[in-house]
Amino acid sequence: MTAELALGTYRCRAIPEAADRAAASGAQWIDTAPNYATGRAQDLLALTLSDPARAEVWVRPRALAARP
Repeated sequence: MTAELALGTYRCRAIPEAADRAAASGAQWIDTAPNYATGRAQDLLALTLSDPARAEVWVRPRALAARP
């Protein structure tokens, strides 16, 4: 996959606004994880990106794995 424009939601304070702006600007890829935005990032993205054609969302399932 190659994306010219993407959004990473780690430490993003305004996820809905950032995702909406990124998708409107042509972003095709949004990166998130279950622990971003104190566990709310995926729900916030779901509300903003209800149309799946706007962008592809990638979730990192290992982000919650215990660190050694």
